[in-house]
Amino acid sequence: MKLFWDTAIVRTTLEVINAFKNRRITKRPAEDWTADDLWAFMGLILYFGVVKYPQRGMSWQGDRMLSDEFVQSAMYLRKFNSMLSCFRHADATRAPERERKEKSREDGFWTVQNFLTLLSDNYLK
Repeated sequence: MKLFWDTAIVRTTLEVINAFKNRRITKRPAEDWTADDLWAFMGLILYFGVVKYPQRGMSWQGDRMLSDEFVQSAMYLRKFNSMLSCFRHADATRAPERERKEKSREDGFWTVQNFLTLLSDNYLK
């Protein structure tokens, strides 16, 4: 995965995620997520694509049949859920609602266009 996600993609993704998270979570200042956090999160996303659970949180439970040491050691459930809800490459919430709706009508993928371009450029290298 690190072959295709270069430092520009990681940096941009973390900037957007952290800015979105900090606007969303106003009760207490949260620590910014790091590249290591992002890689752990992406690793778990890939892992959950292979290892299936009836519910996402089951691998963090104490049940011997369902708990997964790999998952538990990679990241806490609360942090994983928080990253999942904040994960994005472009923050569309800063654009006025009218502009967002207009762009969405024109191109449903406009919020990820820059990310897809960077990613495809890396695949071609």
